[in-house]
Amino acid sequence: MAIVVHIRSTVSRQRPYGAAQARAFSTSVLPSAPDVVVQIAHLTGAGGCDDPKVDEALGVFVDAIAAPAIPVWPGVYFDVSGVAGVGEWRGKADRIATRIRQLGIARVLCRVRRCRRPRPETGPKPGRRSASCHCHGKSSSPSPRNVAPYLQ
Repeated sequence: MAIVVHIRSTVSRQRPYGAAQARAFSTSVLPSAPDVVVQIAHLTGAGGCDDPKVDEALGVFVDAIAAPAIPVWPGVYFDVSGVAGVGEWRGKADRIATRIRQLGIARVLCRVRRCRRPRPETGPKPGRRSASCHCHGKSSSPSPRNVAPYLQ
């Protein structure tokens, strides 16, 4: 069983969020699940990347992963769903790319579910994207890269 978590509790209620909350999660919650896959949603945010507190929280995980003296969590992953395409993300694209490299690309999930092509007999449904999907290359099967490990 995996844990998929939004570590940012809310945006609309203006509850505190940043390095302190990320540190509490990383020191209190993660050690309680050492053999469990933990997927942290939206690169620690709540979608988008407009709030500097999201980068501050993400920095806690980046620092922990980079510190050689601290045991790195082998089953901790970060998804990028809702990060690009929400808010003013284009101006932060370089920072997002840097953070992804700092986390380690193998820890960053671009797809958290398997993408299914429409069956040839039915074709795509009206109003939906076409059968060509970014996660399919020339092969007809999805690439195992950047798929949540509990789906492989």
